Amino acid sequence: MDEQTNEKKEKLLKQIDLQKNFMIYLQYLLEKTQKNRRKDRVYENKKTGRKYFIMPTLLERFFDIEFTKYIMLKDRYFLEFGEESINEYINTKREFPMPTKQISARVGRHTYNFYEIYYLLLYYFKTKYNIKITDSFLYLIYVATNIPPAVLAYMQLHSDFWLKRYKKRDINWEKLFAEHDELKKAVEMVEERYLRGLKSDKQNSVG
Repeated sequence: MDEQTNEKKEKLLKQIDLQKNFMIYLQYLLEKTQKNRRKDRVYENKKTGRKYFIMPTLLERFFDIEFTKYIMLKDRYFLEFGEESINEYINTKREFPMPTKQISARVGRHTYNFYEIYYLLLYYFKTKYNIKITDSFLYLIYVATNIPPAVLAYMQLHSDFWLKRYKKRDINWEKLFAEHDELKKAVEMVEERYLRGLKSDKQNSVG
């Protein structure tokens, strides 16, 4: 009984430590983004009188997403990191860099630019599981893959536009996965965690 109590205590302490480290990370993002954050997003051209909306920077947007996810999901997904400290995870070398040059892939009659691969990942889950592209699902992608935070923030901003375009296309997923191993691996990693989450939710609802 004492051993079980000690195990629970150690597990709780590890989770507290992860959350503390994550809050330090959020504080870092806060200092980087909030100091120069514009309070008024509307810019007016004095000569023409036209008004423009100034979009938040990717880092600002990512802070907003991360902070919201921390509040909503800390208890559910923090255990996905296991014993790995959040700081080590953040500093891990990423394998999904934002491409600096344009690479294209032809599938049927359509040509896909390399950066669209990230949106195809979202579209796969949208069509197969009818998933809404929420912050919680993006967080699941962040935990499961090496896709950089800035790319996820960009995807969050523009997902509606790209997903509407894909509805008009007949995508051969088997061929696409064969040509793009990094996309196939990302889908497998996200799918495995997503299905595990569904199974856990069903067990909790039954209990």
